[in-house]
Amino acid sequence: MEDLYGGTIWPCLSQSVINVVSACLQQACRGAILNEERPTTFCTSNLSSASIITSIMEVFAYPPRHPEINGYKEGDLIYAGDHLTLTCSSTGGKPPAELQWLRNGDMIQGSYSAHPTLTPIPLVTAVKLSVKFPPSSVTIEGPSECNRGDSITLNCRSDVSNPPSELTWLVDDVTFEPQDTTIHVVENGWYTTSNLTAIINRQFQNKSIKVFKCIGHNSQRHEKVFQTFNVSVLYPPETPLITGYEEGSELREGDHQSFTCTALAGNPPADLRWYRGETEVQILTGQHLAT
Repeated sequence: MEDLYGGTIWPCLSQSVINVVSACLQQACRGAILNEERPTTFCTSNLSSASIITSIMEVFAYPPRHPEINGYKEGDLIYAGDHLTLTCSSTGGKPPAELQWLRNGDMIQGSYSAHPTLTPIPLVTAVKLSVKFPPSSVTIEGPSECNRGDSITLNCRSDVSNPPSELTWLVDDVTFEPQDTTIHVVENGWYTTSNLTAIINRQFQNKSIKVFKCIGHNSQRHEKVFQTFNVSVLYPPETPLITGYEEGSELREGDHQSFTCTALAGNPPADLRWYRGETEVQILTGQHLAT
């Protein structure tokens, strides 16, 4: 059977057009025209010898096709700071589909039409972007001072990055291999931790400050990040030396004689005191010299 436009009249059996079927049943409908291109659905009935054509001025609804995201394919290299354009499209559907962008489950700007969703469960297409980015910083933790001869352990931790960061240690600008390095997985990438144990022994003798540096990097494209950490090394001074008088020289009563006591090195600087016999005497002048 053909409709007024010469199209075929299909039976009212589609679940997606239940509203049309209901209208047809009320008119003892024999069939209904289902054409996405026409806003008007026709229903015919043989209630009398003459054919009655009822025009149901109603746009029937049907869901859109599954959305597609274009502009990125899995495995593409993306770096922090790059500009990336993604396109979401969904064809078909009456009324038009509502498109919404979400990032990690949170809605972001990008609603392009405000029409009700027709499907009970929204159609979703997701794309996971693997963005390469460097660590924003590294952090060193450990003791701020130690005695010469002590063994100290410092820990360096990188901020989150993708791919994981490599950590390098320097002590007074000399590269040292870390004893253990661990890569930790988190939601948005990885962070790396590294421990360095150093014994403050002869090679560090007479140095009051040890400078430790941790350097983090994960790509030649990005700048390296680093932090320096100073450790104060405590050690005693050398044996003090008195100058200004030669043993055996004569001193007469009433003479003025100056003596100088010097103690080299030591951190913190030595505290010098004068004694005559068992009695402490007043220091007239005194100073600390850094060398």
